[in-house]
Amino acid sequence: MYSIDWRLTQVFGGDRSIQDDISDQDTVSTIEFSPNGDYLAAGDYGGRVVLFKKSKNDELGKVDFKFWTEFASHEKEFDCLKSLEIEEKINVVKFVHQPTDDLTLLLTTNDKTIKLWKTASRTMYTTHYKHGSEIPEYVPDQQTMFPELKQTYGNYHGYPIHSLCPMGDMETFLSADFLKVNLWNFDYCDSCYNLIEWNVDESKELITCVESKELSDHIFMYGSSTGTVRLCDIRATKTCSSAVKFFVNSDDYSANPQRQESFPSISSIKMTKDGNTLVVRDYLSIRKFDLRKSDGPLSIVPIHDHLISRFSELEANDVLYDKFDLSLDGTNQYCVTGSYDREFIVHDLKNKQTLPLLSHRFQPKVLAPLPQTIPRNSIPSNEPLSTKLLMKYAPRDHLPGMPIDYSAKVALTRFHPTENLIATAVSNNLYIFNGYYTMG
Repeated sequence: MYSIDWRLTQVFGGDRSIQDDISDQDTVSTIEFSPNGDYLAAGDYGGRVVLFKKSKNDELGKVDFKFWTEFASHEKEFDCLKSLEIEEKINVVKFVHQPTDDLTLLLTTNDKTIKLWKTASRTMYTTHYKHGSEIPEYVPDQQTMFPELKQTYGNYHGYPIHSLCPMGDMETFLSADFLKVNLWNFDYCDSCYNLIEWNVDESKELITCVESKELSDHIFMYGSSTGTVRLCDIRATKTCSSAVKFFVNSDDYSANPQRQESFPSISSIKMTKDGNTLVVRDYLSIRKFDLRKSDGPLSIVPIHDHLISRFSELEANDVLYDKFDLSLDGTNQYCVTGSYDREFIVHDLKNKQTLPLLSHRFQPKVLAPLPQTIPRNSIPSNEPLSTKLLMKYAPRDHLPGMPIDYSAKVALTRFHPTENLIATAVSNNLYIFNGYYTMG
């Protein structure tokens, strides 16, 4: 039997226990891989975006990322009408298309303002004088990335923007807040088309996340605070007030109104490449739905069942409404999502196996040598595949009464689109885990 051993190979960011000058503005707020996996973007609470570029794989298949460029995307704003200060925190970063070494287009947003950035590679020159000549020559020195603001999209959201979704036509994208979903054209920054708009006085639920179908220019999904997922087709009606399909969380929390508000809330949605399956993350679990049916989830993977009995503790720590990302790997067999105590979970959707992992600031050099490794393309397609943990620590057993560090939350998790690689973020640290196929 073959297995995947996940090993921590890179850590970016300062150590809070050592450096006192690290501020909250250095906290990572969003991460995203480019569609081809050559770039990794990270946004922070200070309004900055950092781009990392994939370096060549070594002989063992390890993938490394190196710093590429950094720029300030947003600054603090002040809404005079609402007398409200708008933070520079980057809520979402999305790549618009397949980037190249010479050009990368990025969508970024804080609570209010969406921006389109272009980062282009330019050659820097140095001045050189030949012996005895007074005429300078310009000699190529190094390649440098220069960010350029291409568009700033108008203020068409009354509540904080939490989702951006470039569509498959590469001409339009979606933006969403708690009550509204807008459709934009990249070329027009002063107008957009309103697809969904709920009335704040009449609505009993909020839009919590939006995701488009890969390579589609008309199908998207959105989740709500009541645990409902709606599948919409822009071609069906001029507005998407009525969904093509509904998927509902059937769990009953009516005995406790506050649990009803927090536990079912959808924080992330992903559709598999074949278009037949939805994978959904709420506060307590991962749910898998068959798009060809609407009679409840195919399977439920418990993530936070051990927290149900700690409801008062969750309320006291103000974490009831925390959101956790969900990401699928390139084969759509595995998904990754986060938890508390620096823990994140890799789940095998095919074989229904779950593996808890920990994000720690271990230096890669202290890890033991890698076991026998096998190239990805040499694995027979009919071989069963399991995952196991090779790190020198065991995942937490959440026993009753055992303390939980709610501040060490792994809310951000991303699978690389083509490699066995996971990126996670905790506080101001970005972690890269490489997966190796092994025997046994």
